[in-house]
Amino acid sequence: MRPVIMAVLGHVDHGKTTLVKALTGTETDTLPEEKERGLTIALGFAACDLPGGPLYLIDAPGHASFLGTSVAGLSGADAVLLVVSAVEGPQAQTRQHIEIARLMGVRTVITVISKQDLATPAQRRASEAAVAELLGNHDYGQAEICPVSASDPKGLDHLKAVLTARLKHLPPAQGPAGPYLTIDRVFSQKGAGTIVTGSLQGGPLSRDQACKVEPQGLPVQIRGLQIRGETVDHAVAGSRVAINLRGQTGEDIQRGQVISAMGIGASSQRFDVRIARQKGSRTPLRHMEQVQVSHGTTRNTAHVRLYELRPADADGPQYAQLVFNSPQIAYRGQPFILLRQWATDRLAGGRILDPAAGDHRRQKALQIDVLKAVESRQATQIAAALSVRDRGCVQRAELERLTGQLSEDAVKNLSEQFAPHGPDQLIDRAALNRVQTTCLDQLGRLHATAPLLPELPIGRLRARMRNVPDALWQAALNGLVDTGLMLRQGAHIARADHDPMTRLSDQQHDLMTRLETRLRDGGLQPQAQPRGEDETETALMTLLARAGRGLRLYNHALKQIVWLHPDSVQQAALTLRRHFSGPAGFTTGEARQCLGTNRKIIVPLLEYLDETGVTSRQGDRRLIGAEAPN
Repeated sequence: MRPVIMAVLGHVDHGKTTLVKALTGTETDTLPEEKERGLTIALGFAACDLPGGPLYLIDAPGHASFLGTSVAGLSGADAVLLVVSAVEGPQAQTRQHIEIARLMGVRTVITVISKQDLATPAQRRASEAAVAELLGNHDYGQAEICPVSASDPKGLDHLKAVLTARLKHLPPAQGPAGPYLTIDRVFSQKGAGTIVTGSLQGGPLSRDQACKVEPQGLPVQIRGLQIRGETVDHAVAGSRVAINLRGQTGEDIQRGQVISAMGIGASSQRFDVRIARQKGSRTPLRHMEQVQVSHGTTRNTAHVRLYELRPADADGPQYAQLVFNSPQIAYRGQPFILLRQWATDRLAGGRILDPAAGDHRRQKALQIDVLKAVESRQATQIAAALSVRDRGCVQRAELERLTGQLSEDAVKNLSEQFAPHGPDQLIDRAALNRVQTTCLDQLGRLHATAPLLPELPIGRLRARMRNVPDALWQAALNGLVDTGLMLRQGAHIARADHDPMTRLSDQQHDLMTRLETRLRDGGLQPQAQPRGEDETETALMTLLARAGRGLRLYNHALKQIVWLHPDSVQQAALTLRRHFSGPAGFTTGEARQCLGTNRKIIVPLLEYLDETGVTSRQGDRRLIGAEAPN
């Protein structure tokens, strides 16, 4: 049997504390006020050994005034030990406690009918029947009842046998992905410093391990560990642990905070949850109602943002978002209880499905599908629902958080349906194929509107795909370029099968030939350059450049385009080599005079010759390079 944590619940003065002492030998009512008033006020902790392993008992208050403390006692509990007096039978807090256990998802309840020696046979029978009915009404099936009295040790032996038999078959605890301890006590000890206690969930803790105190994110180190008063080097999940912390003072640490391993969990002001109402309650939760949320060992105010507004008499669970005033820490699957501000006896509760939720008010129906997938605990369903909600993209961090799997493990199992995109995202392969098909279709339509342009600005295509997320857009574009279906030149793009030359009319062919002739005849004279004011002429000039029959240069100083024929540039390079082949080189002015042109032409021309290796610039002079024509 793994270590088991059991919450001891029941109405005030039904014998919980006495039973815990009988089982463990530990008196859990240690506060002076508890001894004076004869009732439990704070959580009490004790432990005993069963044949299969250790059993940790949390004695919760039975008085209505301490309901929040009782809820905290169920934090991390694997099972409930329900104590009912044979004399009085189930009372108000008995019913409320069992309702809390149901709402928090605790499925194992063992009932003790105490004070057998003080009850009449009729009272005992009535109490047993009432307990059986109570448990049956709360979906706990057939009741397993253990009669116990202070005067008969046989009842205690029978209870221990029942505990051993039932608890050894408990399924693995559903906890966080790593070590997670909700702090229920904080105190200082001379020579040791700050000590906290709590129920350890999720994974082991070790001495000298670096941790955080959440939700504040305070770094601490484990100075020492104790279990049941004994110093240990390691503590496993399911244990009640005392931790001696180094790195923060007792003033920085308080009940309700969480000790977690570095890198596990993150604080958030939004929890996405599934809420179940108290059985028999006819008062539904209202949208944006303010409630008290008890989770772990903390209690905070939040507003309930319902994902679906339902009729007042609707039964069944609801999906909602709890919006807190300050950051909180929780884990996926953690139970919680809602207490109304104005009526503490009206309860709701459930499970936290996403402890770091985003704002999905505009995607309520899609977010409900995500939360239903989270409840399935199937990574494929969760990833598919996230992809639908986020239009083909899945954030790795969100997938890891909602599946409880490390990102690489989840990605490996989803590789057929999703492709990695950078370190932070996955792309739905089916969505990627659809977007790529649409991209090709839309780019074809754009080409049809400007058939003579060899390529188009990428922004024009992106404008037609504005509803596609950036990550999916980039993945689609890169994939089309990598497979050769699209050609990309800087900020311009074209379909690979787009060839403007095949779309020229006879008149356009003739005009293109005349434009090339004008370039060749113009040489290096600016007055000979075509102005390109006509849209068709501009497109044909671009085609000349693409075909190597024209050269487009840019004069940055004048902010003007300069067109030259490649033959003219080749001849200019030959002329410069003949005149300036020595080591002295030449200046811009000397080149302009040699070539018989002006500054408008010579500056972009020499910059082009520098880029192509014909010349190389050294200060105000240029040298003829090895690649210059002979």
